Amino acid sequence: MTIREHLIEPAPHLLPPKKGPIVIATVFFNVNTTNPERLSEDRLVTKKQAAERLAVSTRTIDRMVAMRRLEKIFVGPSPRFRKSDLDRIVERGI
Repeated sequence: MTIREHLIEPAPHLLPPKKGPIVIATVFFNVNTTNPERLSEDRLVTKKQAAERLAVSTRTIDRMVAMRRLEKIFVGPSPRFRKSDLDRIVERGI
């Protein structure tokens, strides 16, 4: 290694420590747009809308997710909930 190469490449002890692999996942949703009834079942709502639909607080929504009574779906960084899941909870009761 020449002096020039040594100046261009940083010394290994000066580099930040290596961390585990970064995994980026992309999820695609297939929505059947030919059947409007199916489209309304697959509609995603916010946590606030879900709480209003079930007449509970947003904290209760968090508890239901933790107890696996309700599935949380992320659209980017934002959590969403299926309207069909909320309708099922309303029909059966909490």
